[in-house]
Amino acid sequence: MASLTIEKPDISQLIRQTNNNNNNNNDNTNNVNSGTGGDGAEEQEEAPFVAPIDRYVTPRDAIEIEDDPTEIYAVGTRGKKVTIIEHLDIYSKTLTSVCLRSNLIQKMQGLNTLTRITNLELYDNKLGKLEGIENLTQLTNLDLSYNEIRKLENLDTLVNLKTLYCANNKIKKIGTGLTHLTSLTRLDLGSNRIRNFEGFETLTNLKELWLGRNKITQISGIENLKVLRVLDVQSNRLLNLTYGGNNNNNSTTTNNNMMENNNINNNDGTNVSDSISTNNSMDMNNNMNDNNNAKKDNGLTNLMNDTNFNDTNDSNANNNNNDDDAKMKEDKTTNITNSLTNNIILEELYLGHNNIEEIKGIETLTKLNTLDFSSNKIKKIENLNHLSLLEEFWMSGNLVETYDDIEQLANCKNIKTVYLEHNPISKDFEYRKKTAAMLPSLKQIDSTPCRRR
Repeated sequence: MASLTIEKPDISQLIRQTNNNNNNNNDNTNNVNSGTGGDGAEEQEEAPFVAPIDRYVTPRDAIEIEDDPTEIYAVGTRGKKVTIIEHLDIYSKTLTSVCLRSNLIQKMQGLNTLTRITNLELYDNKLGKLEGIENLTQLTNLDLSYNEIRKLENLDTLVNLKTLYCANNKIKKIGTGLTHLTSLTRLDLGSNRIRNFEGFETLTNLKELWLGRNKITQISGIENLKVLRVLDVQSNRLLNLTYGGNNNNNSTTTNNNMMENNNINNNDGTNVSDSISTNNSMDMNNNMNDNNNAKKDNGLTNLMNDTNFNDTNDSNANNNNNDDDAKMKEDKTTNITNSLTNNIILEELYLGHNNIEEIKGIETLTKLNTLDFSSNKIKKIENLNHLSLLEEFWMSGNLVETYDDIEQLANCKNIKTVYLEHNPISKDFEYRKKTAAMLPSLKQIDSTPCRRR
């Protein structure tokens, strides 16, 4: 039987061959880059880097557009990002919808000829100014959220607009930018820098108003929004649901000014400080008379008269002090108005993450089905007996301590969900069991469904 002999490979020889091959490859590469090797290849220059936002990319470069399209849909997360809006005018006769979401567009241009479009979405771009859409009078939906817009302007001609989204921009003031948008039904201005409720007076068809994550301290100016159904003012700086009178920001200054201006007047109109000076002068004169006349009885008589006079002035000053205190108290309560009195068909009210201390000002809102007071400073559940349609009640992150507060929800026969976690009461071992027993209609406590036997 023949034997099979296997030769052992020379490892050192294999290593030498590998090193030689690597050296040859490096030499060829250097020759090509230097332009001196091979067949005289020309020197290759590296193209300069162009940032994506500086590239010239139109919608036609990013996607294929069919002939006579009715819709253009170019989302930057799918491929090329559009940087400039151009060459869409050739589709003006058929185009009704343009969606250029999540791109790198810096300027609203090339749109004014698209007079037939009803939908324009420029969500998540780099827009700095609201412009170039004055001719788009047929627009019903405009989405400009997640941009860098600082001012609501150039919207007066969009009288058919029904929904406007400008969330996550840099808007500080609403002003009169919305005055002519009387057809609006939904408005989202959340996550901006707005401080005041304003500019809503003419929006009488508005049904949803979203203003969460701003810097608002008072709700006001929505008396005309009588068909409003959803109001979101979460994550702002509200202290209560009233406006007018001496608000909490200037009450201290107002009190100080009143004390300075009303510096305790007498009945005759003279200032008390002047009266005190007058009394001191009279004391000096009477003392001089006592020395000159050297008559003890006259001095005693004058001293008694001075005492009576000072007592009278002190009494007048005290009376005026009381009058001023009453006036200040009256001023604090005069012209204070519940913010939501006229919004009687409101169905959803979101007030979470503010600094509200009491549940007040919702007495007229009998249609509420969702009420959010989470993450405030409320110690007591109250003023909810009239909310027979309430289904969702969110009160997590407050200061509720007793089951007496939960009993306040007994008249809410349709309540299905309550959030009370992160309240002192939720630390009770039997909190869920007792809450479910007190509110038979509950389907969910916090984020867990109720289990009933």
